[in-house]
Amino acid sequence: MKTPILAILCLLLTANYIQAQSLAHDRSTESLRGLNGIGLTIYFGRGEPLNTNQQATVIKALLDDAKEKFADAGIPLFLTAQPIMNAPGSPQLFIKIALNRINGYPDNPSGVPPMISDAWLTQTAYLSRDQSIQLSLTTWEAHATGWFELNTSKTSQGTIEWFRRIIEMQLNQFIKAYRVANPKYASNSAPTSRRQ
Repeated sequence: MKTPILAILCLLLTANYIQAQSLAHDRSTESLRGLNGIGLTIYFGRGEPLNTNQQATVIKALLDDAKEKFADAGIPLFLTAQPIMNAPGSPQLFIKIALNRINGYPDNPSGVPPMISDAWLTQTAYLSRDQSIQLSLTTWEAHATGWFELNTSKTSQGTIEWFRRIIEMQLNQFIKAYRVANPKYASNSAPTSRRQ
């Protein structure tokens, strides 16, 4: 039985405690083989205590980061619905963020709201016994949990950075899996970061 890879990232920013852990499932790497691009959607499944404007600011920053990372990795992004629908398998990567007010984790160090982020890639597939049946299936997934102090008075740069660091873990995991399945990208491009 394969042991899941557990990545634990502990960060200290401006005297605030941050902890994040992410779990990716590598058993589906082969399902990424031959993908010539993907759609991407990042959204809040539960955004409190951020208001609507604050959520929009965070999502824009995360999408901008993702576009940059995928461009650096040489992975085309489909930014409108039609290219996604036209691509074989209609591959789309979803990242859902949920902020919890309730302390549901016994090892939460300070009682602040935890953040949960789920990432998954869906593709369409046909049943082998009846190819008239088409299904949308999850073929890759990763999960992350983070603890941090959230600034509810405004969407500060520090707050955005906390989201960025956790989502970046999942984007890196996907890019790594994509390159394993598509080795030509490993030699043709290398990820870089313009953000320090």
